[in-house]
Amino acid sequence: MTTKMANERRATTTVTVISQPENSPDDIKVGIQLAVSDNIPPAMEVINRQTPLVNIIKSLCDKFKLKDPRHYQLQFDETHVQPPPIYITEENRDKIKNGGILKLDFSPQEMSSSMAEGFGSGNIAKEKIRTLAKLAVDVTFVEHFVTQNGLTHLAKFIVAVAKSRDFSKKSGYALSAFVDIMDHDIVSWETVSEEVLESVLWYMDVKTQPDILAIKSALEILEWAVLKSSVGKNFVTGARVDMDHFISTLKTRDVEIQVACISLLNAILNFSPKERKNQIRKKLFSQPTRQLIWENIFTGPIGKEMSFQLYSLQTRLFNLLAERLNGAINVRDPAALKEIAQLRRIAFEDDSETVQQTATLSETRDFTKLGFKTPAEPLQEFSHAPPGALALDCMAFFAHQYTQQYRQVVLENSRERSDDQDCPFAQASVQLTQLLADILRIGEPPCDQLGEDDRTYYPMFFFKDKPFEECFCVCIQRLTKTWKEMKASLPDFNKVLMVVKEQITRAFDEKPHTFDSLKIKLNNWSFARIQEARQEELEKKEELKRQAKPIRELRDMIRPEIEEVVRQQRINRMVEGCHFRPVKATKTHKFVYCKLSPNGKVLHYGISTSDQTVPEVLQSINILDICDIRESDDSKSKIKAIVLVKQDKEEIQLIADSQREHDVWLDGLHALTGKPINSEQAQSDLDELLSMELKLRLLDAEGINFPDEPPPVPPLPANLHFVTA
Repeated sequence: MTTKMANERRATTTVTVISQPENSPDDIKVGIQLAVSDNIPPAMEVINRQTPLVNIIKSLCDKFKLKDPRHYQLQFDETHVQPPPIYITEENRDKIKNGGILKLDFSPQEMSSSMAEGFGSGNIAKEKIRTLAKLAVDVTFVEHFVTQNGLTHLAKFIVAVAKSRDFSKKSGYALSAFVDIMDHDIVSWETVSEEVLESVLWYMDVKTQPDILAIKSALEILEWAVLKSSVGKNFVTGARVDMDHFISTLKTRDVEIQVACISLLNAILNFSPKERKNQIRKKLFSQPTRQLIWENIFTGPIGKEMSFQLYSLQTRLFNLLAERLNGAINVRDPAALKEIAQLRRIAFEDDSETVQQTATLSETRDFTKLGFKTPAEPLQEFSHAPPGALALDCMAFFAHQYTQQYRQVVLENSRERSDDQDCPFAQASVQLTQLLADILRIGEPPCDQLGEDDRTYYPMFFFKDKPFEECFCVCIQRLTKTWKEMKASLPDFNKVLMVVKEQITRAFDEKPHTFDSLKIKLNNWSFARIQEARQEELEKKEELKRQAKPIRELRDMIRPEIEEVVRQQRINRMVEGCHFRPVKATKTHKFVYCKLSPNGKVLHYGISTSDQTVPEVLQSINILDICDIRESDDSKSKIKAIVLVKQDKEEIQLIADSQREHDVWLDGLHALTGKPINSEQAQSDLDELLSMELKLRLLDAEGINFPDEPPPVPPLPANLHFVTA
């Protein structure tokens, strides 16, 4: 702090400001806290929103007996206004709230001058650097700080501390202030020298630097340097920088540091040359690094920001396979020919070490069993990209790493049956490789945020050195099982692929953590379960569509018509007649035959000895003479008896052979006597007929989304002159 500022602080006298009445709507009450006297509670003051800040500050300085108001400026209280700014200017004074707390402190010019002076002398107190870290988020302060060469002095301080290896807590504040100052884009990142960046690397040494703030700020500086500076890009992505500098910071178990580390790795992978990317990939997929990532990141809760960074890292690592995916194989490539021969040898346990480049009769037969379209030249299968060479890589990995499963898949599908029901392994592998590349979006840059489509990360891809190939090995086994479940043949190839894609997608949606978990989830999604899920989704979609207001109105409109159809069907069934069982059957009284007259007014009934004969003599009862219809469970039958009560109190009991027949006659009798039809069977028939009628009427509207509300009716024209006779 300059001598002048120190003297003014000593001369300061705290004065209690008397509240003034509000004179206009622009007057607001605020608390004024002197920054030099934090132990004194704020005093109330009435200020006017339209009064210039210069006048307000002058008035406050007069009340508090402070010399030269130019050295002071109002600040927001950080506990009341988030996020920054800190200093109040004419541009941001609208954030002042009635009842808020304001601080009267030294102006940004005075503070920045004091900071720059301290860095320039090489003797700056820790508290002053801490204040700098707090003020660095305010653009007003930063503008003055940069103008007075404060940033240059800060950079020299960072380099000096790194060279002296004399670490202290103020180093973390210095790095944090550097990040926030550069974040305002007042100074270009191109001005940051390689010397500063090399010094920053030292601050990330977890063994020597336990300060979390220093490590986090150092990672952020390097990331911004890669993103916004050609010097930083060349330095950080170059071979001189050891990846261990970054990866070791994951051991801290501090979430912010871990996020910053993964974010920096993403930036390096995005801008590094091809060879450097492959080195980074090799380092990340090494056993120690995979173990470190698994133990320090995936064993605890993962927040939204870390999820996004892991997704970006996963995408960029998979994109390193794009060259193999889009690279076609030359049919005369010696290395590829050798790999093809190894596939044949492992599958059929041929121990011959000689690799002939012209296919013999035996080789042609074996390559046919392996499922190649052109067994004479099997490499033709990989001459088209995508999936190109990546498909051969996956097949070779499966054969070498999971030999037993590879042989089982090949031998189970190489029986040369005439019905073409064997799954062609080679063709399936090529198509599956392309399918997985599409699902994982290989070759596409990561999106700006999560939640778009199915873009997310999967922990299992960080736990194996070749995650794509591992995923292929699990999925190819599921593909062959699905082929068998569908009883597919070669013409059904595309149908099988569609089902497999759905199986993989649904399994991925369940977020498997390991490939063993993925295998279990894939096996759970059998072809039968996929069919069930499709049917359920279709029914839900139809149900949702039926809930649209226009559909509900249409349903209500046609409902009376369908109810009449159900009612008439019940009456027609009664006209056909039916045999019922009596409550107490005898040799001559085994059945009661009953039928309705064609005009629907008279019910005829009589005793029958067989359910195939109609009694010659029938008694009659007028429908109008039936005074009550009820159900009785007094009989020993599981089906309740229909009891017809005549006006003379005589009862006729009818026991149907089935519940459906019981419901039909009960509904028919209710319809004839003017009662509602309410049986479960009637409701089921009504719903089914309504659904069918709706589908028929909406055939031409397939795929149309109905609005919840009808479009507004346009207003009438001003006149009807356009109407001609």
